[in-house]
Amino acid sequence: RFVGKSADGEFIDLVDDLGNPFRIRVTDSLKNAVNERRLNAVNDETPKFSIKEIQARLRAGESYVDVSKISGLSVEKIERYSSPIMQERAWIIEQAEKSSPKGSSLTLHDLVIHKLSPRGVNMNQVLWNTWRLDNGTWHLVLTYPANEGSRQALWIFDSNMRTLIASDES
Repeated sequence: RFVGKSADGEFIDLVDDLGNPFRIRVTDSLKNAVNERRLNAVNDETPKFSIKEIQARLRAGESYVDVSKISGLSVEKIERYSSPIMQERAWIIEQAEKSSPKGSSLTLHDLVIHKLSPRGVNMNQVLWNTWRLDNGTWHLVLTYPANEGSRQALWIFDSNMRTLIASDES
């Protein structure tokens, strides 16, 4: 039976039929399960995904929560497999920043500074993200603050050929 939350909000206090108290830690996966719109029945036949398949999904840009739902594994377990993929994605961004977009003599890093600094964009507030596409190239996204909220600039990066092509008008 539910009794309440602990004072620090980290645990749920419960009591069994015999009056014995016990606690459950409030984790992100517990919050997600409770807040899910439709609770699914527990299935003993949870799909088995290899680490390679999980990492491929993370490399393709899927979130921890999405991979967790698809694989049947906890978000915490997915996070354990993510470190090499997050390092790879950071390395791809670094390589892309050193490359010159088609039609420019500047590196992407210098081009971004050249375009955004005159607009008053704080370069500490720009965010990079990337994910691998099915054809082996990488979708590269730069999100930066703007008067109307935030804007994005998009490129396709071929890490083997070191080619970088803008896929938007920014």
